Amino acid sequence: MHSRTVLAAALALPALTAGADTWQFAIDQESSSTTRDITVDVPFSGTMIGNYDAETNPGGTLTRPGIFGGSGNQPVDYAAGFAVGGTNQSIPSGGFVLETEPNSGQATITGFDLDILGGVAETLDATLTINYESFRSFNPDSFFPGGFDIPVPIGAIDVLSMRAVQSGDAVLALGPGGALAGAIPVDLTIRLVIMGQDLGDVVLPSLLPVTSTLVVDGDSASLSTVINIDFAQAIPAPDAPFEDMPIDLPTVLPPGGVASLLISGLLAEGAVAGNFELTLAALGQGSGCADDPDVNGDGRVDGADLSVVLADWGLSETPADINCDGVVDGSDLSMVLAGWDV
Repeated sequence: MHSRTVLAAALALPALTAGADTWQFAIDQESSSTTRDITVDVPFSGTMIGNYDAETNPGGTLTRPGIFGGSGNQPVDYAAGFAVGGTNQSIPSGGFVLETEPNSGQATITGFDLDILGGVAETLDATLTINYESFRSFNPDSFFPGGFDIPVPIGAIDVLSMRAVQSGDAVLALGPGGALAGAIPVDLTIRLVIMGQDLGDVVLPSLLPVTSTLVVDGDSASLSTVINIDFAQAIPAPDAPFEDMPIDLPTVLPPGGVASLLISGLLAEGAVAGNFELTLAALGQGSGCADDPDVNGDGRVDGADLSVVLADWGLSETPADINCDGVVDGSDLSMVLAGWDV
């Protein structure tokens, strides 16, 4: 899969603090959108039969293979495929955590989780292309010559979810003015239901390059993002067949009628491909954690900072809790000693 990400900020950036800052970002749904151009192709084969039943549907359609037919309601062999194509839009949701460390010139992103559909499943109209053996139908009376593909606008594919979830470490370079550059490894996961069968998760590994500017305003921050993702992936064939799915097949000779059939079969391996354009605006809130062993802010890490840590030992919600884990303890002491100015 090839991915391209371009991130840009709209405001000037005040100077970042010397110590580390942690920002919890959430997608601003009012300013975000997703446009998707997606195609799904899934072949399948099996038998179809009229929906006639002597007890429950005596006026239903009967099918009989061959030119002259026979008697009763008999199954007809077919091979077919579902095809979906088109452009859809949705409002995404999600978030991530960004930690900046200006002293080291790095930033890290963790917990990147983007719900592309925003929690709303969608249904895509599908075209069924079917090639069947010649057969006759009764109620309505018609002859269906076989041996060639016939497109039928019928059925649908349900897209239950689309998510991009971080799958590995994302360490970015942090430059002057809050410039960010790096990449986020993600798994793009799509879940489909075809012919009533949940195909499970189709996972598309990807790497999202990041070029951005962090915009800070006091305890708040923002990023704006445009992401283009091109993808292509096989869809594994399910183990279980589907049975008695209703299908209305237009009559051929004579035209103008509809044969009501029940179709059964087994899906084969398919494919999904397409392009996503994600326009995202993310708003961040600072954690208030400086993650800086210069506890008293005098520009040095020395005995004065050590004294504050020892005086606040065991306390919480104090600048001496350097790593922001909720308590002043040996971890904070170690950070002071490791950052000690010689």
